[in-house]
Amino acid sequence: MKFSDLIVSLGDLVISTGSRNCDLHGAAAITAAMPSSISFVMGVKYRAALEKTNAAAVILPDRPELVAIAEERGLCWLTTANPRLAFARTIEEFYVPFRPAPGVDRQASVDPDTAVGDHVSIASGVAIYYNVTLGDHVCLLPNVTIYPGVTIGAGTTIHAGVTLYQDTQIGEYCTIHAGAQIGADGFGFVQTPTGWAKMPQSGYVKLGDFVEVGANSAIDRPAVGVTSIGLGTKIDNLVQVGHGCTIGEHCLLCGLVGVAGGVTVGDFSVLAGQSGVVDGVTIAPGSIIAAQSVVRQNTKPGQWAGDPLLPLPQWLKLAAKLKRLARS
Repeated sequence: MKFSDLIVSLGDLVISTGSRNCDLHGAAAITAAMPSSISFVMGVKYRAALEKTNAAAVILPDRPELVAIAEERGLCWLTTANPRLAFARTIEEFYVPFRPAPGVDRQASVDPDTAVGDHVSIASGVAIYYNVTLGDHVCLLPNVTIYPGVTIGAGTTIHAGVTLYQDTQIGEYCTIHAGAQIGADGFGFVQTPTGWAKMPQSGYVKLGDFVEVGANSAIDRPAVGVTSIGLGTKIDNLVQVGHGCTIGEHCLLCGLVGVAGGVTVGDFSVLAGQSGVVDGVTIAPGSIIAAQSVVRQNTKPGQWAGDPLLPLPQWLKLAAKLKRLARS
């Protein structure tokens, strides 16, 4: 595509542009770009990479010193308040994810009771039980298993090997990556003199619109009620969300996070990699939990780290003191 066409496509993201035009055939990292590629930099600390890149075009923050380098090197350039977002939109112009053609593969098993919307793709090995509803443009990749009573909203993509348990509700334009298990039984048992008695898990899981669930993650159903994931929340690979949790809107749960049952996570919160949350805790909206931290009690808004959990500035001071103590 022409650089000028990309500028039009990015629309209001663009603040200013140079006068040059060029042909683009792909997007690449600034250090790996080819002469027909477009790349981006986030700030002046990438100045050296900008001075050496082979890219034909660059997306820049609104910094005159970076624009001057691009001009001096004869590059096509544009500036934006959010280079990373503009680059994400640029990649969409070149990258088309695999999607089977609409229709039902002859090796899929689809209950005749299934309500199937328009332009739905159902790949080989998919198994769909009764009373299932698929919205328009849903895409089911190979070996997806869908239990009875499941609803999948329009535009959602379910990748290979995913299982959606009974009565799971998936919103519109969601993405569930390979191997994820949505709606398996929560870990509910009652101790008796002779062992552990199973607590039936009769609830269900509900995902809001635009939710993404990473590969091999699990979101469990509760004994009663619902485990809910809010609008726009993104869940990384290998994450465990326990029974009866309420994860708010636009949250990030990074890889290997473990959330025990009955937890509430407020909107726009971030749980960094390998952090854990004990059962019944409420995390305030907008909280950031640092990697490998453990949340054992309700939090106020802010940044938190460690075990025991401390406000991040206090934890950093403690870590510095421990380093000095180790050297003494």
